[in-house]
Amino acid sequence: MKPKLYLHVGLPKAGSSTIQKFLEENWEDFHRSGYLILNPKLMPYKGHGRPPGTIDYFKELRDLAFQKALIEDDKRYSYYQDLFRERFSNAAANGLDVILSAENLTWLHPLTFKLLLSSTENFDLKVIIYLRRQDLWLESAWKQWFIQSDSGGFGAWLQEKVKKRYIGLLAPFGLWAGVLDEKSIFANILDKKFLKDGSLIEDFCGILGYDSQGKTVDSQNEMIHRDMLTFLYRRNSDIYTEENVLDVHILMRQIEEKVSLEGSPRIMSEEMRRSVLAAYKEDNIVLVEKYFSGRKEDALKYFWLDGRLEGATPLSQFNWEEVSVSQTYTRNLEEVLQYLFKKEMTQRTVYKENAKTAPLSLYKRTFNKLKGAFNAIFGASKQDRAIG
Repeated sequence: MKPKLYLHVGLPKAGSSTIQKFLEENWEDFHRSGYLILNPKLMPYKGHGRPPGTIDYFKELRDLAFQKALIEDDKRYSYYQDLFRERFSNAAANGLDVILSAENLTWLHPLTFKLLLSSTENFDLKVIIYLRRQDLWLESAWKQWFIQSDSGGFGAWLQEKVKKRYIGLLAPFGLWAGVLDEKSIFANILDKKFLKDGSLIEDFCGILGYDSQGKTVDSQNEMIHRDMLTFLYRRNSDIYTEENVLDVHILMRQIEEKVSLEGSPRIMSEEMRRSVLAAYKEDNIVLVEKYFSGRKEDALKYFWLDGRLEGATPLSQFNWEEVSVSQTYTRNLEEVLQYLFKKEMTQRTVYKENAKTAPLSLYKRTFNKLKGAFNAIFGASKQDRAIG
């Protein structure tokens, strides 16, 4: 009997970091229970080096220019084919079931998909996919990936992504459904109503047949308050560097734990969410009917397809400046300023709380950039502070 290979392929922004953190913290118990966890280089993870996460090779393999070169160069294709086969064969030789969690396996070029599939023939392949509603996904993606870019603000960015049908949920299933039967694809929705015992970790472990013994981890990459997102975007050139994006968000979440911020942490209103989901309505109907037929009624309600999408306001008609600068923006900014400069949140405290995540030097630079950006507003008039 072939060992199983559980490929957790995402989606990004749908609990992948939380699952990977759980695998990292419990790798020894997984091994004792008959599972081998792979690291980003497709080698066994043994508690040191980079933990489970996005596969190193796939950033290059997903690049369109590289794909073109791969098609034209047999030697290059053979190199990666041999590399993948070697890594997966070595994993299979252990006789254990193997777990690979990598959200950059979500949207694959057909050639990359062929490469991956031909390298895993020694396994009984199982694919795990967690989905999230498009409005929630886009809001979260803006926070983590795009806020540091010059994108014209959340409203302009959102309208462009929806117009192009960015984050179509059918695509991740297309390739896998063509080669695997429905019993080998485990799809679920990242919502407590759909997850086993309302828990992502329990749901994931249930698919594996692994007893979590009640162990869990804190959710990763939680949403930053909307007013802080506005501040970070408006000051992005003063704050962000290529290496500190994650650290900025860790620091912001730490600050939010220490202060009381007013208003909803989310950017979009209910009406805006209806507008986003109305644009994806037809795709979501197909998705539910194909992959959630056993839970069709609940899934349709989750995607707001129970009649509430009719007559949704077009995204272009919202006042996005009002969305960005809420009524609580100035008060919340001043609350954070007071904490940073009167209570003196120190670099050493920041490092101590994040010692396992990044070197002190990186946190010092990130903290100073963040504090400097707040300081620029702190020294300005109240009118200027409201502008951010």
